Amino acid sequence: MQGLPSGIPFERMSSEVWDTLEKEYPGGWPEWFKSLTIEQRFCGAHFFLSVDPYEPLGDGVCIFWRPSEWLEEAITYPESFKKLFEIGFVPFANGEDGNRWVFRADGGDDPQVFFVAVGLWLQGDVLDADNGLLPANKSMSEFLGYGVTWKD
Repeated sequence: MQGLPSGIPFERMSSEVWDTLEKEYPGGWPEWFKSLTIEQRFCGAHFFLSVDPYEPLGDGVCIFWRPSEWLEEAITYPESFKKLFEIGFVPFANGEDGNRWVFRADGGDDPQVFFVAVGLWLQGDVLDADNGLLPANKSMSEFLGYGVTWKD
């Protein structure tokens, strides 16, 4: 796939970055997710998971933000982050063309993952299958497991 980074070491998030994000979005990300990003080196990782072969916006590219990209995305361009939190979703990675990967903020320790085709959603009050929400058909643990084994 063109345009995806390769050969660049993956990074961990730092507590300092999470502290900065928490100031903007108190309680936004669950503790288990923050711990995962601090303990594991996957910021900057990427893979492809087709979420809908008939939907061109559901291209399935997943790029986990590096710490600096988290800050840029969440603080410099907060609109979609704030709206996603308000309607019960937690953003955690980019797709191509500004699309997002999210999981449901349901309090579970292994939530379901979704792809948000932002161009279809248009940041409305409802996010569902009719306006840009495409299920990955995987829980977060299954999603990360798939990403670890994915090959270009």
